[in-house]
Amino acid sequence: MKRIVNCTQSAHLDLFWMARMDRCMDMGAQIIEDAVVDLLADAGKYFFVETVRFLEYYLDRRPERLQDVRNLMRRGQLEVGACYTDRLENHHDGESLVRNVLYGKRVLKALTGMDSGIVAHPDLPGLAEQTPQIYRQAGVRYYTFARGYCDGARFRWAAPNGEWMIAYNYPIHYSYYDYDRLYDRLDAVERATQSDAPLISFSAGDLGPYGTFQRPGHPREKSADILAEFNRRDKAREFRFAGVEETLRAMPEDNLPTYSGECPCKWGTYGSATNVTSFQQDKRLSAALTDAEKLLALLSLNGICADQFTMPHPFCLLERPHMLRDYYDAKVRPQNAREWLDFAWRLQLVTQDHNYGGIDGAASAFDRMVYKKVALDVAERLTAHGMHKLCGAIDAGAGVVALNTLNWKRVGRVNLSGEAGVFDAAIGADGAVYPIARDARGCYFEPELDALAYGHFRIEERPAPAQTEDGIWETDRDVTLQNRYYTAVYGKAEGGLVRLVDRESGLNLLGETPLGVFSLYADPSNDVHELNHQKTLLDTTLGKPLAVKFGQDSLCAWLRWTGEVCNSKVCVTLRLSSGRKAFSIVPEVYWPGCEQSQLRLSFGLNPALDGLYYGVPYGIQRFGNYMPGSEPTNPSDEISMELFREYREVQGWFAVQGKAGGVSFGTNHSSFALRPGNDFELVLIRDVVSCGDVDVMMDNHGHQTFAFEGTSFVHDDVTVNDLYYRRALELSHPFLSMEKSDQDIGVMSATGTLLTAQGGILSVLAADQDGCTARAYSVRQAPERLAFALNGRPLRQTVCDMLGNPAVQDAKLRYGDIRTLVLGR
Repeated sequence: MKRIVNCTQSAHLDLFWMARMDRCMDMGAQIIEDAVVDLLADAGKYFFVETVRFLEYYLDRRPERLQDVRNLMRRGQLEVGACYTDRLENHHDGESLVRNVLYGKRVLKALTGMDSGIVAHPDLPGLAEQTPQIYRQAGVRYYTFARGYCDGARFRWAAPNGEWMIAYNYPIHYSYYDYDRLYDRLDAVERATQSDAPLISFSAGDLGPYGTFQRPGHPREKSADILAEFNRRDKAREFRFAGVEETLRAMPEDNLPTYSGECPCKWGTYGSATNVTSFQQDKRLSAALTDAEKLLALLSLNGICADQFTMPHPFCLLERPHMLRDYYDAKVRPQNAREWLDFAWRLQLVTQDHNYGGIDGAASAFDRMVYKKVALDVAERLTAHGMHKLCGAIDAGAGVVALNTLNWKRVGRVNLSGEAGVFDAAIGADGAVYPIARDARGCYFEPELDALAYGHFRIEERPAPAQTEDGIWETDRDVTLQNRYYTAVYGKAEGGLVRLVDRESGLNLLGETPLGVFSLYADPSNDVHELNHQKTLLDTTLGKPLAVKFGQDSLCAWLRWTGEVCNSKVCVTLRLSSGRKAFSIVPEVYWPGCEQSQLRLSFGLNPALDGLYYGVPYGIQRFGNYMPGSEPTNPSDEISMELFREYREVQGWFAVQGKAGGVSFGTNHSSFALRPGNDFELVLIRDVVSCGDVDVMMDNHGHQTFAFEGTSFVHDDVTVNDLYYRRALELSHPFLSMEKSDQDIGVMSATGTLLTAQGGILSVLAADQDGCTARAYSVRQAPERLAFALNGRPLRQTVCDMLGNPAVQDAKLRYGDIRTLVLGR
């Protein structure tokens, strides 16, 4: 009896890659149309549409094909991946991964009445450790992907909490197979996939025509002809077209290995350093959307109706130049606040498609910018709408209302729109006095607010505050800043911080390399193909005379050093907070562009702090805990092994710790070179050629700002005490605030808690017609129980999966758990 080799057809429907977005979707629609016609004519053919967006576009252009699509999906000939778009799992936040699959499933259900139990990514450069939990809780069982395993692989892919799904890796890397090599290694493929009927992909690749395949060095051929050729050559095997999910379901699973751990991005700093503005927009936008959503839900729970919301459709204002683009998503016409939030998330997911560059890369970059700006505009308008409703409900006079959207008590910044007097202060409802200070962003004060609570503050003139313990000293060699928490020393000869001492423990948080030195290196690679680990130094601020300024006010002492790298102004500002154990480091770059180069900033930390952890989507990752087989395998479009071992995409937070304590940072930056001995560097900017279009240079022009909010700790552990992870989230979720007039007089007190939410980190609170949906997760070892109450009365809560179906789990959060609950009165 012949052994079976199952062959699936797809086309890697690459958004933004082969052209700008609208052209790519047109090409994809033609591919799907050709597939539908062929599948209807031949019941032995199959085709996989990797993401829902391309099917949505196809049916929008060919609505008469709807019944054909439904019939083919019922028969299993046409399969559709559950996610709305492709995504870079290492590069985006956890809730973006959740929304991608939830939105994709919802659109697929609305279009076809069908569900999908499989997710696909034919060009996935890295894996996020929490992905299995997210997809299992969204009703997905199988994940097919390429890259990483030369002969393919099949395994139970487990999240940190143990939830798992079946992962299947196509052999011989990505879609442009060397089929002669594959044919010679079929025995190895069977062993690697633990199947005597393995699945291989006949992907046309990058929007290639349906039913075709292009072997390296050959003209494009028909997949059916290659399959027939294999059947003639191999008398022991039968090569046949097959469906993906049906094939995977038929494979035995009893003896599969279980894999977990990190699989860093094999494209290195792709996206976050080659598209700096876009990636910073991405982080700001996801946080703004979840904050706006929380605000509206909190109002709804407290009986304040804010769902009635209108605004001009941002894609339908003819005076805007980008209207010439005729964006497909202009067809979505939201009618209320919830629908506008949904629309903004849709735009965010489109921009997170995994390609940054490609043919027409400049046009694609423009489209991404427009989508993110529009989505952020929606989020900010919704936030203003909600804060206006909150201000109107508060029984207080003129002042400022601030809201804490996080479920723990904290100190945060509140910006003022106008100028404040030298001795002005903000007065809380309890009489607490908060001095007002001024920096480059304007006037501000820093109050303390309870979890999910608001406060009203009057602005009044008060006597000058007493002198703080801060001090600043300058010598010929250095400048020293000191307060009750820290001593920071800037070395003039070194051009950076040489000491940052936690005064409680006496521990110097820094290593031998000064923190804050800019260095520019030659980078002749394209964006995903970076092989050279030892780069040629082009310029540096190390050892150069820099302009240094310093000062202090009622809230902090600050130090700023400024220099140049290749005619680019660069500077770093250090601030030591006076009222709490915290400091900030803000690098800024005024970048005119320097082709084929890479700008880095030294960030060396004490090597004795040998435990390194960093934020990943909905979790914490210990550095170096690799998934088996997670290595670059294709030098033609992946980074070198040396770079793979140190490059990481960091999601919002990282920390180093030892026996005596450690230091934790929140950040808006993603791209890090994490070297042994904590000799870290931030990969700030790469001006390199796009790997898809050599005419496009990723230049990152303009003013780029990077933020780091730090705090140190003594005899503590970031995997036991999640305080430091929580503090990092405060950077991306600042207090919401709005100035209140005397005319807005309501019935609520001047300060209050809108919801009590105990246990875990509350990431999502979303109102719907029947109540609210909450999502929380845990990054600490001790179990926590989720509990929600409104005005002291517990809310009814039902643990469910991410689709809203009742789940078997309880409301207890353990390390690595993500829980979704439906809340009712």
